[in-house]
Amino acid sequence: MLLRPLQAKSLQQAINEVSRQFQSRCKQEHEITDLKTETKVTVSKGWLMTWKCRSKVMRGNILWSLWDVSVYTRSRTLFATTRTIRCDVLDKLDEGWQSRRYYEAHDPMYHSCPLSFLNEAPLVKAQWREYVLEYHRVQAIHRNLKLGCRVQMKAGLEVEFLEVTRLNPLCGRSITDFQPGQEFKIPKDRILRVLAEEEQIR
Repeated sequence: MLLRPLQAKSLQQAINEVSRQFQSRCKQEHEITDLKTETKVTVSKGWLMTWKCRSKVMRGNILWSLWDVSVYTRSRTLFATTRTIRCDVLDKLDEGWQSRRYYEAHDPMYHSCPLSFLNEAPLVKAQWREYVLEYHRVQAIHRNLKLGCRVQMKAGLEVEFLEVTRLNPLCGRSITDFQPGQEFKIPKDRILRVLAEEEQIR
């Protein structure tokens, strides 16, 4: 993880500042950022890497981005190319904003990464991607929840099928032989799927 303070005073300014990238210098590394093409060149111990931003998506306070990375040897011969997923988490502080930067290799605790990024970047952390898929599955279920819809719960709960009777808090009545008509609170993370209107319960 890379932690950077930002000069921004608002979330939009913080987004713009992170999007422009940073210029930094240290004893063994020098970064040069081309703001027009959003291409970053890193020189470290004679090796050169170029980073080009392909796509950016803002989800809440997290800026997800997809980068093409090329690595060149000291003789500037192309050594390898890859594509990587990055997330910049923008945090509000009393004195302004800060950015926390993660790559997929860091196994970030955030899972709202666009699904298209998973298809475009090679696999780095399988378990993290499983969390991303589960996050989007749950989000899709939440979007489809409405009064009267029927849901199937994951294994391990007393009731397998419920009809939603309230949305906040989320509750539903049993529509199976187990305590029929009894209302239960529905934990959103335990919903397996929303049943189609014409689907019959087996």
